[in-house]
Amino acid sequence: GEHNVIITIDGTTGIPNAEGVIEFGELNWNNGQAEVTISKNTNDNLKIKYKVLDKDLNVIKDYQEIASGEKITGLNVGDIVKASLWDGINYGISTSLTVTDTTAPVISSFTVNTTGYATSKTLTVTATDNGGSGIKGYYIGTSSTQPATSSFGTSNTKTVTANGTYYAWVLDNVGNVSSRQTLT
Repeated sequence: GEHNVIITIDGTTGIPNAEGVIEFGELNWNNGQAEVTISKNTNDNLKIKYKVLDKDLNVIKDYQEIASGEKITGLNVGDIVKASLWDGINYGISTSLTVTDTTAPVISSFTVNTTGYATSKTLTVTATDNGGSGIKGYYIGTSSTQPATSSFGTSNTKTVTANGTYYAWVLDNVGNVSSRQTLT
């Protein structure tokens, strides 16, 4: 999950005598949306302006000023943040960050619950998605082969009547799949 982008700005980019960098920090995720800190290392009379595009290049937020060290929030997977230095008249070269999630979910537990002499058992899988896009689906089955993403469902439980070995995977909203967990 780290996304650090540094672009060096020089005087040939539309703003005379502009030197320094614009930097994006690491993406932080909360409830499936990301935020990123943007900062600059330039002379004080230069401002940062940024805009946000969706994955189809539609403008979500048009160019607006942001102070160095501030956060851009409410970003979704596929969004593109473009940032430029601005001297009040001219824009410098722009740098961009595409919001991605390459971190698979992590299964924290895979358990069986039996009540008394019941013939059926409930298997439950719980997981977290630290990469950020959020959990889309769960799969519990008897094959040790990772299923197709279309086989994942929204329920994190499965009721079974046969003893045996069961396997679980978790899928996030951009298609990353967890490591397999086994329950016998």
